[in-house]
Amino acid sequence: MRSGDGWESVKAFSVICYPGSFDASGPYDNDAKGSPDGTKIAFVSNYDLKNGPATETKENVSKNADRIPVQSTIGFPKKGRLVMRSGFNREVLGYERITPTSFEELSRGLYGTPASSPTKGQPITSFESRLIPEEQWKNLPLPASYMRNSIKDLKSPLMYQRQSDVYVAVIRLPDRPYLRKDGSNVELIPGENHWETYGYHIFQDGKKITGDPLLPGTSFTLERRGTYTAVSVEWSGLESKKSMPLKIDNSMTLKILLNKPADFSLIYDRWLVNGEKVSQEVANRSEEAVKEIVHIYDGIIHTEWYNWGQITRRYDLNLEGKPIRRLFYQNGKLARRELHHRDGRHVSTELFDLDGYITEAIQYRTVNGKIHESNHWWYEKAVPVKNIKGGAIYEKDGSRWIKKIIRDE
Repeated sequence: MRSGDGWESVKAFSVICYPGSFDASGPYDNDAKGSPDGTKIAFVSNYDLKNGPATETKENVSKNADRIPVQSTIGFPKKGRLVMRSGFNREVLGYERITPTSFEELSRGLYGTPASSPTKGQPITSFESRLIPEEQWKNLPLPASYMRNSIKDLKSPLMYQRQSDVYVAVIRLPDRPYLRKDGSNVELIPGENHWETYGYHIFQDGKKITGDPLLPGTSFTLERRGTYTAVSVEWSGLESKKSMPLKIDNSMTLKILLNKPADFSLIYDRWLVNGEKVSQEVANRSEEAVKEIVHIYDGIIHTEWYNWGQITRRYDLNLEGKPIRRLFYQNGKLARRELHHRDGRHVSTELFDLDGYITEAIQYRTVNGKIHESNHWWYEKAVPVKNIKGGAIYEKDGSRWIKKIIRDE
């Protein structure tokens, strides 16, 4: 949210194999949904994610290959069946032997599935882990109509592929609370996101002193001097890291606040000129100045550059300190916005006019180390009027879009 960063947190491996190049994605779409505080993702998959092995292709694989180089074959049986995909082709194939990094002696296109040609980095999964155990087949009800209509052969193993199960993946811990003194009391201030927070545990000198989590709106007596910390506890039981420590010298009342007080922020500004800390007033009178927006727990999350008090550039940093979203200004107004992948790849560029309207949006892909435009939009007063994508050029003509030219990429 802060930087535009993104990464692959979990692979669903959800797919159904059909004869031919037919595809009906509804039954296996993972339909991922994030939880309110962004700590978990709920999704569905028809693959056995607990026990099913998975790996990735180590290089491109042709449709007639008799060997598949992969990152690892750990977890796969010495011989068996795999699922490999490219485009709408979901291929089931057999293999007779493995090495630590390859499947060999292949039987391609089993059960009428089309041969695939995946590129480097594509998933390889076990067909056996996609199937309902064979001993249960006789007791199953008639397969769903979408399976019967597309597979036809009721005896085909394709008919007995698993249907979707629900999974929840934890992708980050809850936000940490903050402890501060407020006169004769101590306040526990909730973390930035706390929709999923049930309560809080308190620690004195590293030892937990609460039984059940303390609920927002309640109070708790800190009986002795010591160093105190707190953690957020979700309804799921998931806990945050500990807050910053707070030392007290005598008994005090801890108040568990429902929301952040108006006079508190986890974020503060730090102004620099020539690498030295200065006030904002001094920075505004300087030809070149830098403002670092610092998070109490996460460190520098944004960096801005100024010329005589007017912003010229802003980088939004991820937790690794990498500039993911990059904003560029002219006369103090946003002129260009770029997104970059954490590995350094340029993902997209957006251009804006002096009135703040977007004029162009460009998405990029990297092929063999070279960057290419993959999708390019033009706008008039933020309304799309032209697009180039996949070799086709489209232009808006009144309420219709006209395909004008097809060009070779």
